[in-house]
Amino acid sequence: MEVPAYQHAADIEQASGFPYKEVADEINNFVYPPIRAVVGRRSISVESWLPFDELMPNGRPYAVYVSIPFCRVRCHSCHCFKGLLPRAKGRNEIMERYVDALIEQATAYAQRQRFRSAPCESIYIGGGTASVLTPDQASRLIAALREAFRLRADAEINFEGNPADFTRPYLENLKANNITRLSIGYQSNQQPILDALNSPHDAKQSLESVTDALSVGIPTVNVDLLYNVPGQTFQQWARDVEDLVSIAPHGIGAGDYVVFPGSASERLIAQKRLAQQHDLQTTFQWYSAVHKTLGEHGYAEQVRGIFARPGHAQRYVELCCPRGCDIVGLGAGAIGFVGRHQFQSPVDAVTYIKLMEDGRPFEAHSVSRRATDEDLMQRFVMHNFFAFKLNRQDFTSRFGCDPLEAFTAIFKRLETYELISIDDSEIRLTEIGKKWRRNIYHEFRVTDEAAAARYG
Repeated sequence: MEVPAYQHAADIEQASGFPYKEVADEINNFVYPPIRAVVGRRSISVESWLPFDELMPNGRPYAVYVSIPFCRVRCHSCHCFKGLLPRAKGRNEIMERYVDALIEQATAYAQRQRFRSAPCESIYIGGGTASVLTPDQASRLIAALREAFRLRADAEINFEGNPADFTRPYLENLKANNITRLSIGYQSNQQPILDALNSPHDAKQSLESVTDALSVGIPTVNVDLLYNVPGQTFQQWARDVEDLVSIAPHGIGAGDYVVFPGSASERLIAQKRLAQQHDLQTTFQWYSAVHKTLGEHGYAEQVRGIFARPGHAQRYVELCCPRGCDIVGLGAGAIGFVGRHQFQSPVDAVTYIKLMEDGRPFEAHSVSRRATDEDLMQRFVMHNFFAFKLNRQDFTSRFGCDPLEAFTAIFKRLETYELISIDDSEIRLTEIGKKWRRNIYHEFRVTDEAAAARYG
């Protein structure tokens, strides 16, 4: 891979009035509108808040996210972490009860009119780390989800996990359960990078998990890489990409490593035990290089940093982002979006299990206010820009107005500085816009403070 240079972009960024000087914080695109913890209570039922007994609008499909909230270790800056895997003593009992709780909740959601009236097109079993389930637990869960929801015949069943867990027998069991897509938390196959991340697997396991998954015959094997890890060089990043391209998985996720506030990574960088990350200019050049290399090897970018060969795009991302469909969130800490409310299940696994055992499947730890039309429009724009483009007709069909009418001033400012291009059918992020994507997301984001001012 070669590092590209963008002189034209640099000229625009130095122009008078360019709106961005520092890169904005990353936004979790699935957490919008902002959600707030329930005050003064351990949980609250969202059953009366959500349109469970209404037909799904226009028969739109929906997606299901299943949270397995346990990890073997805590990676230094993981924002998905919920808790460590229970100790060996009593582990099987708590994991069996957790699977029972998931099945109870899945059955309750699937029986409501909204989800009986529309097809489920994707189930994503993630984490934490889904692969901490035993093969028998994984089999039982997958079978129950298939039984509960009205799945399309070609529905995507995605299972995410760690290379250390993906032994050949484990992968063969997933294949026997007709998993259609495997997502491997590969990160790197170089030990210094894995050490900087505090990853639970080693470099040898990274490569073996991919080659075994391909040889077992799982229909789509996706491999997640990280770049801009503290201390990582471009040469190390290029080697990781080249090694994977030589194995030719069906999909490659190239993620920009985010150091979240309060994380171990942030503390270790401050203590100079980890190196500072590279600046935006450098990391965007790394991203551009991998974009070019993967394109030359037949991979197309579906959304930011997620590349796939033809026929292997991730449907879960398509449903949740560009298409703006409902998300049923199952399990401790899972986030769902139904109708006009974003909500999160109780984060603590023990609390979650007890609520499900008590017959309270619709309990939430936190919930958003009821989204306005403006909120939904902002969410739709943000999610589509995650895929770099907004189809104007899709927006108009959903909201009854053109996006240029809804956000005239914002789009005019973005176009002035060549952050977007506009034609009759689409609004697209340019190369400069892709570089400053986080800042552009914030243009369409309602903050907690703004929400409080608007709604009280």
